[in-house]
Amino acid sequence: MAPELFARIAQHFMKQGFTIVLTGSSQEQALTNHINQMLHNRAINIAGRTSLGSLALILRHASALISNCTGVSHLGAAMRTKSIVISMDGEPHRWGPLDTSRHKTINWLKNDSYDNVLATASQLIS
Repeated sequence: MAPELFARIAQHFMKQGFTIVLTGSSQEQALTNHINQMLHNRAINIAGRTSLGSLALILRHASALISNCTGVSHLGAAMRTKSIVISMDGEPHRWGPLDTSRHKTINWLKNDSYDNVLATASQLIS
């Protein structure tokens, strides 16, 4: 999912009172900075500043996670954090979390709709 869409989703949940935390590796800092600059209010940007353990602790206490299907999505599933996982490879059944009541995986190749992601996230988080 494009950075602009992640920013729109973050903005939506910020308006509802959620604190947004942007994560990623040190190589993704430019990307998270770009997303953060698109927000009306700044998120907490910790990209490149966490260990695996500290990221797991953050996820354990998070209300939810919205991410592409990448390492953080698997860590979120391990921490039992509600999540929306955007699958970009067309194999959500293979890589998505097994607990489909707590985790919703969206196949972006079949349904690349921001509205679908937002509706799914809103339903899961409410």
